[in-house]
Amino acid sequence: MTERLFFALWPDERQRTALTRVQGELPDHGGRKTHPEDFHLTLVFLGDLDAQRRACAEEVAGRVRGVPFVLNLDRRGYFPRAGVLWCGASAWPQPLLDLVQALNDGLRGCGFRPERRAFVPHVTLARKARPLPARDIEPPVVWPVAAFSLVIARPGECPSTPYHLIFGSQRGERRPDARRASAGIASPLSSSRNTADGRLLSRPKGASQNAPRRCYSAWQEGELFPARCALPWRVWEALRAKNKVKWGTRYRVERSWSLCL
Repeated sequence: MTERLFFALWPDERQRTALTRVQGELPDHGGRKTHPEDFHLTLVFLGDLDAQRRACAEEVAGRVRGVPFVLNLDRRGYFPRAGVLWCGASAWPQPLLDLVQALNDGLRGCGFRPERRAFVPHVTLARKARPLPARDIEPPVVWPVAAFSLVIARPGECPSTPYHLIFGSQRGERRPDARRASAGIASPLSSSRNTADGRLLSRPKGASQNAPRRCYSAWQEGELFPARCALPWRVWEALRAKNKVKWGTRYRVERSWSLCL
C-alpha cells in the first residue's frame, strides 16, 4: 500500500464543526463529501518517502520558525479540472505564506523540488462534484493556527462506495436507481432491503438485514465505509477483487510542530 505524506494545517474540533456546517450548506453537487475528520489545509506535498527522506523532512520541520496566525475562511469555490469544491479565504495572512516558503526552502536540501504551480491554500469540501458558483461564507470559519503537522494519507484503507451501488445490481448490471445516484440524484432507501421505488435490494451472504440502511445513511452523511459496516471483511475483499467497490483514503497526523517561539 502506498503511503503519501504531506505537511498540513489540521483543524481542531471547533473548526471541524464549522467546516462541516459550510459543507452541509452547499447546494446539491453530486460529489463525494470529505469526512469531517479528514479536513485539512495542505502546505507542502511530499509523496511516498523512504525512511531517510522522511527523517530529513522532519528535521527541516523542526528547524522552521514562525508565528501563530488566524485564517479567516470566507469564500467557497470550485476547481473545474479536479472537480473539487473548496473553502478558502479572500486574503491569506503573510505568516502562512512565510511558513510554506520556509518549508520549501528547507526541503530543497532533502532533494525535494517545490511544485511549479502556485500555492493555492484551500480545504477540500467535496470531490468529483458538479460546478457551483463561488460564494462568500457567512459567517466565515475562523481558524487560529499555532502548529502544523506531518500527515499520512493511506489510499485504499477502507471501502468508500455507497452500499446500494455495490449490491443494488443484478447479474452485474447497474440498476436505474444506481445510475441516478452516480449522477448525483439521491435515491434514499425506504426500508432496509427495498429501494425508494419498492424494488428489492440484493444482499450477499453474511450481510445483516439492516446493513443497507446504515451504510447508505453513512455515505449520505459523507462518511467513508468503516470495515465494521455489517459485512465480514472477507466479503469486502471479494468485492474488491471484482472491482465492485472503490476504496477510500483516510488521513492521520503523524507528528506536529508548534509555531510558538
